[in-house]
Formats: sequence, structure tokens, C-alpha cells
Amino acid sequence: MEQLKHDIANVTKQRMSISKALEKKKKLLANAHNQIDQLRAGMAMKRAEMGIDLIDQMTPEEKLQEEIGQLNEEFSQQENNIEAHSAEVQGQESFISKCQGYFSSLKIERDELQETRKKL
Repeated sequence: MEQLKHDIANVTKQRMSISKALEKKKKLLANAHNQIDQLRAGMAMKRAEMGIDLIDQMTPEEKLQEEIGQLNEEFSQQENNIEAHSAEVQGQESFISKCQGYFSSLKIERDELQETRKKL
């Protein structure tokens, strides 16, 4: 019995120690995430600065070509979105059609059961 109490005390101490270590690790992880977010924000700012500098140095034709490229990319993305939505709509239409067929068969079955009931 005494050994059991001793073992429980040891396990409790280990558990508290592990819990404290876990809290420290969580804080370190949160700090690392914050640093990553700060670095990403800094990278985004640097990219934006570089883009502005490069755009300022472009000729009007190069600026136009850049805009055309961006519009083409946006157009391609929109086409992909349309295709994805079209596939989704087709799937929903198929589901609706199946449901309507099921509903019709249930109506027929209901009518048959009502006729059978009337005959009884």
C-alpha cells in the first residue's frame, strides 16, 4: 500500500513536470508562429516595394504587356472557376433528378397502397 502511494506521488510529479514542459513548448511554438508571420509580412512588403520599383522602370508597352498578362491569368482562373461550378451544378442536377424519380416511385407506391386499403 505504501509503495502504491509512493508510485502515485511519482506519477503525479512526472505528470506535472510534463505539463509544465508542454506549456513551455506551446509558448515557444506560438513565438515561432509569430516570427513566421512577421517574416511573411516583411517579405510581402519587400515584394510590393520591388514590384513598384520595377513598374516605375517599365516602358508604357511593358506596363501594357504586364497588365495583359495579369488579365490573362485572371481570365484563366475565372474559366477554371466556371468549369468547377458547372461540374458542381451538373452533380446537383443529377441528384435532383434521382430524388424526383424516387419521389415519383414513392407516390406510385402510396397510391397503390391507398387503392389496396380501399379494397379492404
